[in-house]
Amino acid sequence: MAQSGSESTRTYSRSSTGVGGGSTRRSLSSMSTTPLSLQHAINIDGNKPAVIIEIGAQLTKIGFAGEFSPRNIIRTEYMDEALIVQRDLFNGVDETKKSSLSRLFHFFKHIYFTHLLTVPRERRVVIIESLLTPSHIRRAITVVVLEMLEAPSILFAPSHLMATFPFNTNTALVFDLGWTEACAMPIAEGITMLSQWEAVGKGGKAVTKRLKELLEKDGIVEDLDGSRRPLSQGDWHVIDQAKLLEDILVRGVFVTRMSRADAIRIGEKPDPQPSEMILPMGTEMLVVPGHVRELAAEVLFDSSSEDEPGLHEMIHNIVARCPLDLRKKLFSRLLVVGGLAHMPGLLPRLKAEIVRLGETRQLKTTDSVGFYMLEKCRMESWMSWLGGSMFGCLSDTLTHRSLTKEDWMENRRPD
Repeated sequence: MAQSGSESTRTYSRSSTGVGGGSTRRSLSSMSTTPLSLQHAINIDGNKPAVIIEIGAQLTKIGFAGEFSPRNIIRTEYMDEALIVQRDLFNGVDETKKSSLSRLFHFFKHIYFTHLLTVPRERRVVIIESLLTPSHIRRAITVVVLEMLEAPSILFAPSHLMATFPFNTNTALVFDLGWTEACAMPIAEGITMLSQWEAVGKGGKAVTKRLKELLEKDGIVEDLDGSRRPLSQGDWHVIDQAKLLEDILVRGVFVTRMSRADAIRIGEKPDPQPSEMILPMGTEMLVVPGHVRELAAEVLFDSSSEDEPGLHEMIHNIVARCPLDLRKKLFSRLLVVGGLAHMPGLLPRLKAEIVRLGETRQLKTTDSVGFYMLEKCRMESWMSWLGGSMFGCLSDTLTHRSLTKEDWMENRRPD
C-alpha cells in the first residue's frame, strides 16, 4: 500500500518493513519534485541554486539545491601541499586563529573549485549538520565560508530534520547510523524532542573493528597457484593501504536473520553457510569467509553492555521516555538513514528484534513497527542531503533563515 500524492518522491511504502501515510503537509516540504519544477522554483528570484554540503565523519556529500542526489561524495579529508593526506579536519580548530583554519579552508576550496566548479561568492550555502556538532566547529565553518571564501550567506540545517523532508512527515523517529555512532532523535509534530535523544558508539567504525577481529582469526590469503594460508600480521599493511576493510563493509557484510543469529549465539552452525568473498590484495587474493561477512554486523545488536545497548534496545529506551500517545506512532514511523542503512537485511532484523523485545516487556505498541522507505530507490545514505536539497529550493525561507556575512560580523553567532 502506498500513500497517494502527485509528487513521485512522496510515494513510499507501507509494507512489512516500510510505512507511510497519515502525515500532515508542511509548508517547507509541500512542493513539486519534478526536475523542471524544482529548477523553476530555484530560479524564481533570479538567484543561482544554493550549495548543499553534508559533512560526515568519513564522507562528505556535495551538490546543488534541486538535485536528487549529490554531485559528488568525497572523503572528509584533503591532501596538503606536501602531499600528506589530512583526515582530522576539525582537530584543534579555533575560529579566532586563521592559521588553525588552514585545513578547513583548503577542504572547502577543494569542494568549490574541483568538484562543484563554481565561485563561492555567487551562491548561498546550506550545511547539513548533526545537532551534536560542537559550537566551535560551527563557528569555524562560518568563518571559512563567510570571511575567507566570501559566500553571501550560510545556513546550518539539522540532519535529522532534513531527513524527514522527502517523506513530507512531521512525526518520526530518525535513526542515523553513521561512522562513529548511532544517534536516534524523535520528532513529534515538527518539534525535535531534544530531551529524548540517545547515541551509542555502534556505527560503521564498530562494525569495521569487529570485521578486523574476525579476519585476524579466520582470514585467508590465496596465492596465484591456488594455495591458501592464514592471514598474517604482515598482510595488514596492504589491507589498510588498499582500504579493503571498507570495501568489505560496503559490498560484503550483511545482517543475518534473527533465527540464524540465535543459533550462532549458542554455538551452532546453521546451513546453508554464506559464500566467501574474494578480493585482490597486491599480488595475492584476500578470502573473506562467509561467517565473517555474517557475524561482523552482530555488534549492532549486542546487548551485553548496559553502557552500549543494541540498536533495538536504544529505540525502545527512547520511545519509553516519550508520552504515551506518541509511542505507537513512533514505532510505526522509524526512519533509518546514514552509511549503514543500506546494509542488506538490516531493517527486517531490526524490526524482528524490536518486536521480540516488545513481547518480552509485554508492550502492545510494537505491533505496528514499520520504516519510511522510498519506493524503487535506495537513498538512505544521503537522505538528509536530499532533504537539504529540497529545503534549499525554498528561496524565501532560505533568505530569511540564513546568516549573512554582515550579520555574522556584527554578532559572531552562527546559531
